[in-house]
Amino acid sequence: MSKHDFYSSLALIRMISNLMASWVEDILDYIEDEKAYHVMNAKKITIIRRAVNSLLDEIAELKSLSKNIKFHQGKTMIINKSSIMPACFFHPLTIFFLDDRKIFLDLICSELENQEKMLTFTDPKKAIEIINSEEFNIGRNIFSLYNDIDLDSPGIKHIDLNIGNIRSSIYDGSRFNHIGVLVVDYKMPEITGVDVCRSILNRRIYKVMLTAEAGLDTAVAAFNEGVIDRFVSKTSNNLCEHLSGILCELKEKYFHDISKLILSNLDARLRDTLQTEIFIELFSNVFHESNAVEYYLLDASGSYLFLDKSGFPTWLIIRNDQDFQDQLEILSGLEASSRMKASLENRTQLLFLLDSEEYQQPVEEWESGLFDANLLTSSLWYAIAKGPIKSSIQWDRVKSYQGSK
Repeated sequence: MSKHDFYSSLALIRMISNLMASWVEDILDYIEDEKAYHVMNAKKITIIRRAVNSLLDEIAELKSLSKNIKFHQGKTMIINKSSIMPACFFHPLTIFFLDDRKIFLDLICSELENQEKMLTFTDPKKAIEIINSEEFNIGRNIFSLYNDIDLDSPGIKHIDLNIGNIRSSIYDGSRFNHIGVLVVDYKMPEITGVDVCRSILNRRIYKVMLTAEAGLDTAVAAFNEGVIDRFVSKTSNNLCEHLSGILCELKEKYFHDISKLILSNLDARLRDTLQTEIFIELFSNVFHESNAVEYYLLDASGSYLFLDKSGFPTWLIIRNDQDFQDQLEILSGLEASSRMKASLENRTQLLFLLDSEEYQQPVEEWESGLFDANLLTSSLWYAIAKGPIKSSIQWDRVKSYQGSK
């Protein structure tokens, strides 16, 4: 199918959907007409109305789907509505709630417990003590995992071991216990939420203040001063929904802020790749379809490891022209099969070796690292794989989110 034919077909789908919706609306108008009640009894009308409403839902879904389909490299790609800007890594954090009223905390927990890992406190002094005693080490752990590397290893041309060490976090179950966001009530008996936020020493913890209408001016002033990062009215009809959206936003920001320092020290080509629209769409699709709750950058090409809540892995493998050329150069000095060389030369397969140890293995064992390549852009290829395909990761040591709760 050509690109022109593809978009013509989409236009036809939308036109038919609009026509069907119009006809269905006419049917609804008819059964509501007073004359119709003389012909059909109430039971039949109810059945028809349910069928018609169901059809309207299907039409709406079809129209929505057609808006989220793109034509790319001769293929169709379904785009998720909620695109995710990739950070270097991401995993669930703990949300700290502080309110002097336990009944309110119980209500929030009942609404958000399936989405967030939460700690709740009613005692402000105890809460401040716990938060300030927490050892913040996510970023430091990432940067302290540098290993001595063998400069003579051929793998060093392809695997940035500093990036590779990011994934070592998957062995540390305490990563889920780091407090990323504090949600605090403004009005408490002995101290205000603003004063609590001023007392927090860890600048990486984002602060959300809950306030009644009377405290909005104070909340705005605290926000403008930088004491809090967001504020939410407790009188909002959709408080939990609004709060959930803010928490998702701040958790993403938490990891993007850490990633800025990592990316600033890496090749500009990686930063460009992560910001490419078509890459973001692919990344978002893999994240949603794998039901991932965490992900980790694997190499300087833009490959990622995704883990769902049980720790089951999905791999997004990215290779660029330079990667292919470097790997072919290595293979030229080894007794590699002509099939392997041809698949890389023709870009029909890509070679995914996770670390320098895999490059040290006999070249015939590299065959297990070949995956069918899909063209993403004129200079990027990708493959998607599932399951524990890499023995260099100690899967029995991986701490899953599900196991931490």
